[in-house]
Amino acid sequence: MRAGIREVALQAVAAVVAMALPGSAQEPGLALVFGSDIPASSVVGFYRDLAEAALDAPLLLDLKHRHGDAGLRCAVVVTQLLPGSESKALLELTVVADARAALAADSIGTGERGNLAFFRRDRLVAAVDPRRGLLAEAAALVAGKLDAAASERDDEEWLLLRRDLTDLPGERALEALQRCVARRPGCGLARGALFAVQQQKLADPAGSVATSAAAVVALANEPRALAAFASLALRSTGRDTEYAQTLVKSLAVAAAAHPDDLHVQLTRLRALVKAGEGRDVGRLAHQLARRVERVPMLALEYVEILTGDELPEVHRELAARALRSAEDRGADPRTLSAVQFLYWLRCEGSAPRAREIGVDALEREPGRVSINNEAWRWLTDLDTTGRFDAFALVLVLRMLEQKPALEFFECDTAAMALFRAGRVREAIELQQLAIARGGDGPIYRERLGCYQRALRPAAPR
Repeated sequence: MRAGIREVALQAVAAVVAMALPGSAQEPGLALVFGSDIPASSVVGFYRDLAEAALDAPLLLDLKHRHGDAGLRCAVVVTQLLPGSESKALLELTVVADARAALAADSIGTGERGNLAFFRRDRLVAAVDPRRGLLAEAAALVAGKLDAAASERDDEEWLLLRRDLTDLPGERALEALQRCVARRPGCGLARGALFAVQQQKLADPAGSVATSAAAVVALANEPRALAAFASLALRSTGRDTEYAQTLVKSLAVAAAAHPDDLHVQLTRLRALVKAGEGRDVGRLAHQLARRVERVPMLALEYVEILTGDELPEVHRELAARALRSAEDRGADPRTLSAVQFLYWLRCEGSAPRAREIGVDALEREPGRVSINNEAWRWLTDLDTTGRFDAFALVLVLRMLEQKPALEFFECDTAAMALFRAGRVREAIELQQLAIARGGDGPIYRERLGCYQRALRPAAPR
């Protein structure tokens, strides 16, 4: 959790212009959201617009149904009350407007992916990312047992672990993530990262299978956390159709139970693509097309998923329309470029146009180290890993034009990108070069071992 989150979020709440509560503008704090009867416990989501708020509205409504009798109130704060959503869930929530809602959302530290502030009276106790689980924290809030200091400490530890995860040796990463899961069983991100470590760092398929089975059971009532786990797990297994098929049924159940949660729906689409279920992919892609276009980040994720289909060209029209919508609605330029690259490469089959997009992206970076950092982010960040490996490879190939001058960490990045692209022998050569040039730590040797294992024939079953 970022420093100053409580102060910024409370200032934003205090500045709310409560359109639904005329004459209340001079009242302090949560009175502007709930009127004079400030609840003992409340959950307030901060968003840029109603379309974004609609993503979390079903989660807030679920919390209201679970704990409303115990006094929990739920509300949504948006920058402005412009039309942008047909969410029925929003109709059952308190919705008010404040121009600084976007600032509060960013300050809470989870950006567009979930901006839920948990209050006890008018005191901010925690900022909760739904991907890390909501139910236990909500129950503790209502019971008056949610510890603000412990919540902040947990968030800080998670952010540090998430940042350092790729460079932690496998056993240390395993232990740290197991502690995270034990402390917060509803955290889909931690369970997904644990699965990825077992798959990629430790080459422990039995362990990852057990982790996956446990996650599906533990997160059955946490749809957003289940989606976060499944998305990360699917992106950690390459083209493993057999594993994807193990998640299809669980995600179908979750999607049916939570039809308005677009994160769940998109993760189901990802699983169907990975499992090679072409007929169901086409059906769901058409069902989601108009719905995802309202939120740029979801429109881009939708296109990125479809570019991974066995026959991506059949999705050309849907993907092109979603891309135009994302661009028109101010999508993040870097992510937009990466998705456009994938679209032109796979849906349109135009390597020259994709190459032009890659060149434009390279020209935005001031130098080789900046290019390295950008490639590393695409390859390793939990939100992007396994999604944009082909785009990261374009950046790395530019770096390799100066191969004799590369630093050890740049060789390390290049080796990872080549390995993800299936160029295993080149990855081994570059990882050995990284070690020779000074990257002689255990994690560099661990990655070299991972690449070397990929060349060995699989042991007979």
